[in-house]
Amino acid sequence: MPESCFVKPISSADFQAAKALWKVCFPEDSDEFINYYFAKRIDPKRILGLYVNGELVSMLCVRIRETSFCGEHRRIGFIAGVCTLPEYRRRGYVRQLLDRANLMLAFKGVFASMLQPFSFDFYRKLGYETLAERRVIEITKDTLFFTDCPADGTHLDRIHIPAAYEIRDIYAKFMNGRTLAPIRTLSDCSILLEEYALYPGVSACNGRAYALGYRSDDRIELDEFAYSDVDAALGLLTSLIRGSGKLLVPLSKDETAFLDGTDFACRQGKVDGFNMIRVSDKRFFYGLPVKNVSELREIKPAPYSFDKY
Repeated sequence: MPESCFVKPISSADFQAAKALWKVCFPEDSDEFINYYFAKRIDPKRILGLYVNGELVSMLCVRIRETSFCGEHRRIGFIAGVCTLPEYRRRGYVRQLLDRANLMLAFKGVFASMLQPFSFDFYRKLGYETLAERRVIEITKDTLFFTDCPADGTHLDRIHIPAAYEIRDIYAKFMNGRTLAPIRTLSDCSILLEEYALYPGVSACNGRAYALGYRSDDRIELDEFAYSDVDAALGLLTSLIRGSGKLLVPLSKDETAFLDGTDFACRQGKVDGFNMIRVSDKRFFYGLPVKNVSELREIKPAPYSFDKY
């Protein structure tokens, strides 16, 4: 019997099936995180599913966000949670979902979508182009910034778990209209802090810089690192490395200058792609000083974002 295949937004009756599909495809995620993500991070109405003979076998999540591009605000569709049951892969289902998602976005006046790919080659074949790039630097205990600082760290501002308003304010100053940076509300930042409380997360702030990431054994890997001044940035990183053996810090590809002149040495990671964009209509570029993604990628300061979804 031929397969009956169709794409549609999932219904409330399929919500548990969507969670089960996520669990199969992302087994590293705990039930606690999955429940959090579906409750706080994504509107069920924006989950697009592909059904075969009535069974949900593939899906993706779409979230429309306000994002800064060349000083102008643009609404962008953030794509996440792209997954397909193993036995249904390599049938073109993800292509069908992405085509439908971008068409639905265009109907809403949203002419581009972004995602963080598991494979740049895979998504390049589906119309996506690399946009933001970054480097990850590695810091170890023998590369402290301030070699002459008091052992008790009294030269540093008090380190604490950030409040949502601190994340919002420091983030806004750090990004300062940088191309690709999503506009964050106080609610966005509160939800973000909830996420890092689910795991052995790291949430640290000294009032002028913050860091969010995860701890594993004697290593801290940061997802976000933002600051309003250089001294605060160096002070926070110094505090973090004192409590771990290795610290991995993401920076935009043009953001290593603040390390110059410090008592600090690190392995400067190579520049890699971070996310990709697919522009479905040239109207996306109306009012911008660029005409295509290649030109957008070369804007100074370089496009940058922490956001994965």
